[in-house]
Amino acid sequence: MKLTRQETVTTDAREIVSQSPKRTSLAVHNLGVGTIYIAADNQVTTSSGFPIRSGASLSFAEIFGDDTTLAYWAIGTGSDIIAIMEQSVKRKEI
Repeated sequence: MKLTRQETVTTDAREIVSQSPKRTSLAVHNLGVGTIYIAADNQVTTSSGFPIRSGASLSFAEIFGDDTTLAYWAIGTGSDIIAIMEQSVKRKEI
């Protein structure tokens, strides 16, 4: 299943994707004019987060060994729109 949506990132840290054990890939694209910063916890700041500049993207994929199941938080220096695409699969129970 593919899910695509847009979120607004401001100067307040907020969760942009929740934890999901079924997620196999995640992409975050910065549509805004400012830089946004993401991290896998709610303590993200503009100093501690990973920067995604205007027009840039960051992708995670299970196939490359990335942990795609984590929750991610973001913060910015203004008010910027990001596009998020998540892909999930139905996992068999063991």
